[in-house]
Amino acid sequence: MSSASSTPPWNVRRLPRADGRVFLVTGGNAGIGYFVAEQLSATGATVVLAGRNPAKAEAATAVIRERVPGARVRAVRLDLADLPSLGTAVESLEVERLDAVVHNAGVALDDPPRRETGDGHELMFGTNHLGHFALTHWLMPLLSAAPAARVVTMGSFAAKSERLDLHDLQSRRDYRPKRTYARSKLAQMYFGVELDRRLRAVGSPVTSVMVHPGGALDSLTPSRPPVHVRTTGARLSAAPAALLVQGKHAVAWPAVRAVLDPAVRGGQLWGPRAFGLRGEPRQEPMWNHLADTSVAARLWDASCDLTGVSSPEALAWLLATLFGAGALVALRRSERDRGEAWSLLGLAGLALQNVTFAGVIATRLALTSTAPHDPSATTALWLCTMRCSPSTEPFWRSPSSACPSAACAPARSGRGTAPWGCSPPHCSSVPPPSPTG
Repeated sequence: MSSASSTPPWNVRRLPRADGRVFLVTGGNAGIGYFVAEQLSATGATVVLAGRNPAKAEAATAVIRERVPGARVRAVRLDLADLPSLGTAVESLEVERLDAVVHNAGVALDDPPRRETGDGHELMFGTNHLGHFALTHWLMPLLSAAPAARVVTMGSFAAKSERLDLHDLQSRRDYRPKRTYARSKLAQMYFGVELDRRLRAVGSPVTSVMVHPGGALDSLTPSRPPVHVRTTGARLSAAPAALLVQGKHAVAWPAVRAVLDPAVRGGQLWGPRAFGLRGEPRQEPMWNHLADTSVAARLWDASCDLTGVSSPEALAWLLATLFGAGALVALRRSERDRGEAWSLLGLAGLALQNVTFAGVIATRLALTSTAPHDPSATTALWLCTMRCSPSTEPFWRSPSSACPSAACAPARSGRGTAPWGCSPPHCSSVPPPSPTG
């Protein structure tokens, strides 16, 4: 196992080779994401730039090929604000595995009015957090197929001083653009923390790492026309600011290190060395508010509801509950009216409830026994699981999942990636158990 003591000191200008690996960078066509993609391309890896504007993404790939001879880089269309399109976007990757994804894309609005995505979510929260939340679930079979994949979430230094309002995640009551942006990035970081906790609970080889870029200025960023053009005047006028912040080529370093450095571990936070604003990347202590697991779990549940992810098992439990409630009403009516028909109806309801419960349990046991020692299969199944209700919590704290669709068979049998027919997760606020065995 690699450790900090067995690896050479990290050098941002001499990155380790990553030949044969595949990396996805959302928002890789501009800004920080572009420089993350450019630097990763220099390692020999295949880098996929994902952005909602195909022309800009293609322009960015052309610049990278010009600057990095032999770069293996290409672009796919990805619109994080359009949740129903994410499955198709993931299919367009056309890869068998994914070694890392950098959740970098984001929307930042400076002025009112409040805007919404086509799904009715506040634009920044819907794109920056919910879009990446849903995308991760679609990507999980590809990530699970890699030996040790990483999900790298790009937060923001601005999130350090913010707190989430779980009762107003969409900023409907009090919309202030800069605060809403910072909270959307904070939500992303909470997701990264909670994702790592859930992955570790099932012994998954996939890890989740949080990074933030510190302070960045376009005027300190080297030109990459047509992606970015810096004038001499802008460069000179920004010289004093270089004492505190840096260009976007440099603030990309924490994300690049989180992808490549074997010493990086899941659940860590990385940022610039000097006051969290500039300098080479280093591990930071986890911010106090990010360590609040109750907030992270409640946000996870809310995100499931807002993105519409669910599982067939959740529907089965709902149906069983309805059968049971109907049976109870019928039996009470039978006692009151002494009617044989009501009694038979009640017994039939109980029978249907028991059959539904038995089907769910049998499916779950079958899935668990199919590949009990395959971490990648366990990961894919855990992320398909339902939210536990108080009545089922003791039994359903198992990390195994019910995603009974036949489309999930490849993941359950340990053959690598699963087709996109596998339903994304419906999530649990109950802490998953520690891995056993």
